[in-house]
Amino acid sequence: MLKYILHILYPLVIVLGIFALYHPVTSFGFSGLDDILMIEENWDRLPHLSHIKTAFTEDVFIGAQGSYYRPVQILSYMPDAILSVSTTPSPKIFFEINVILFIAAFLMLFYFLKELGFSLHFRFIFTALMAAHPTLTPAVAWIPGRVDTLLSVSYTHLTLPTIYSV
Repeated sequence: MLKYILHILYPLVIVLGIFALYHPVTSFGFSGLDDILMIEENWDRLPHLSHIKTAFTEDVFIGAQGSYYRPVQILSYMPDAILSVSTTPSPKIFFEINVILFIAAFLMLFYFLKELGFSLHFRFIFTALMAAHPTLTPAVAWIPGRVDTLLSVSYTHLTLPTIYSV
């Protein structure tokens, strides 16, 4: 019975812990770095589905000189822009989605470690320590840091079939 409760309690503690630790970033503003070029200067394009094509054909800084081809990053900002329903960008929605993606990434890590055969307690401790590690803060506290979280989610999701096939 205790083990059943822990299978529910540990992921819940991970979610609540990450939320408590990183929720303050939702009050942050734009950093004035890449997010200005990627979001604020292109706000009029982000909420439109026609921008999907340009995300694959243009630089991440759309209109600026550069060679950063990051279509997934631009596409990840589009739901934020659509959900905000605003004529001016608000960083709050971007940070909220960063926190949600971060929570999803660490829940996936928790269950990924299960597939690798690690014990429940080890998975909880490892995942909690990784989520609280300061080097991962930019993945949540800096809007363009979302790329790191998206990579983690993609890698974990795409590695699972490989584990199952072996």
